[in-house]
Amino acid sequence: MQRRGNRRKLWSQVLGWTLNVVALLYILLAHHLDFVAAIQTERNLLANVENPIPEAVTLENFEMLIFGVDEERAAQDLSFRNRFPPQIENFPTAFRNSAIVAISTGLATIAMGSLSAYTLVRLRYPGRDFFGLLLLATRMVPLIVLVIPLFIRMRDYNLLNTLEGMILAQTGFLLPFTVWMLRAYFDSLPGELEDAARVDGCTRLGSFWRVVLPLSMPGIAATFVITFLLAWNDFLIPITLGGSEDVQTLPVLISSFISDTSLQYTVVNATALLVMLPTVILALLLQRYVVAGLTAGALKG
Repeated sequence: MQRRGNRRKLWSQVLGWTLNVVALLYILLAHHLDFVAAIQTERNLLANVENPIPEAVTLENFEMLIFGVDEERAAQDLSFRNRFPPQIENFPTAFRNSAIVAISTGLATIAMGSLSAYTLVRLRYPGRDFFGLLLLATRMVPLIVLVIPLFIRMRDYNLLNTLEGMILAQTGFLLPFTVWMLRAYFDSLPGELEDAARVDGCTRLGSFWRVVLPLSMPGIAATFVITFLLAWNDFLIPITLGGSEDVQTLPVLISSFISDTSLQYTVVNATALLVMLPTVILALLLQRYVVAGLTAGALKG
């Protein structure tokens, strides 16, 4: 019986690893095609579409995005500049704007959402459950429905074409999600630790700052990563509130490469890979905290 149980456990592990490998290969297949397109010139890609292996490899798409157009090379080769859309020089600015918006939105939602989630878990007041359900209901409203009122409100406050306006809008839409994520994690923490801190002289806010927040770092890290990714990849709010190139974010920049008359496949794919790079690095750096935070909230019950 024990041998049969060990054999069944072994087969379940093999099946699990097999499914993980298949899922990973399926995900990487699309990114492999992105990479193949990004390391070619537009002419070579269009002439060699059906071949997954590029005939000639070049990194000039990444060089143009990161460092801008080489003026000396452009002066020597008149057709060099025409091979790239003029918006390619906006990549550093768009990258900076996306980083500012995503990081600021993540920090703002964590700062406000942690306090709100804590009150939903620990404090007893009339209407607490209704308030929690009301927060959840706000996530059920499609964002596209609120675009016009949002635009009018930001125009009245002179926040159009500003990073502050985009941060404010992103924070408002992601705050209910943050509250519910942190609420599940705070609910998994034993309240006796806070009671002990309050017996030792801590106030309610002091116990939250000295006890709850340090113990909640995995949940906070997981929530920050998710809100960062949502704000980093969002397209609708930046395209609605930020039409100027000075406040353009990366998703908006990628869309500008596509027009009625041209589509730079190689530049779009190179930009997409560079856009994914910070999110991958962030997820790898905080992987341990993300897994612990999501697991703790999921197992509470």
